[in-house]
Amino acid sequence: MDIGRLLHEARDRHSLTLEQVSRSTKIPLTILDHLEHNRFDRLPGAIFVKGYLRAFAKSVGVDGEGLAQEYVRQSVPPPSRVVASSSEPLESATRVAARILPAALGLLAVIGVLYFAREMARPLNESTRPPERTSAPAPVATVGETAAPASPTDRPFTSPVQMDIEVSGDCWVSAIADGQSVVYRLVRRGERFSITAEREVVLRIGDPTVFTYRVNGVPGRPVGRPGSPATVRITRETYRDFFDSPSKATAALGAR
Repeated sequence: MDIGRLLHEARDRHSLTLEQVSRSTKIPLTILDHLEHNRFDRLPGAIFVKGYLRAFAKSVGVDGEGLAQEYVRQSVPPPSRVVASSSEPLESATRVAARILPAALGLLAVIGVLYFAREMARPLNESTRPPERTSAPAPVATVGETAAPASPTDRPFTSPVQMDIEVSGDCWVSAIADGQSVVYRLVRRGERFSITAEREVVLRIGDPTVFTYRVNGVPGRPVGRPGSPATVRITRETYRDFFDSPSKATAALGAR
């Protein structure tokens, strides 16, 4: 994924200049220009880059959390492999340690940066949200979750769950059906598509206000708050919870 190009195209669609984005996000123009051209090596570090990406993406209607995760995937190098040749004599423990220690320290540094990036960037992403109750363990509200049924959830269902989705504005959507990723992209305004699953559908929605859907032909209720990405899990046991009125749920069940 070209992160900078996605941000640039989203800004163009909203007819925004970099100066306007800078005023709304309080991010200097130079940093915004580096983000649009993927010049992450010129920015202070991963902690700040993730925060900048979230703020920039939110101002142009893109899922900032998805971009931050993509940046981490692209920026973390694969661990180096140390292969010993059987034809070479065994080296002393001191020489082996001297070779391995820098790679190990580098890996620990990457892990530390990712951990602190997640902890320090979280206030930037959630600063406009109302305070959460201390009893709520999850950073993003999951809509429609219910307790797992006592019977096995992997038994065959009489018919699949089908979702018909439409967006009225550009919106980042990630969809996983029965454990398989079927959508992971920016869905364009007016676009429609369907998802079918035997067990469950898990959705990550960047902007719930432009997201509408039908579950097995019945209109669904809103799945999140304006400006806050939402995670939704729909199963054969819980799909009726997503109907927008009890009467429609009863009619749908009678038709089936």
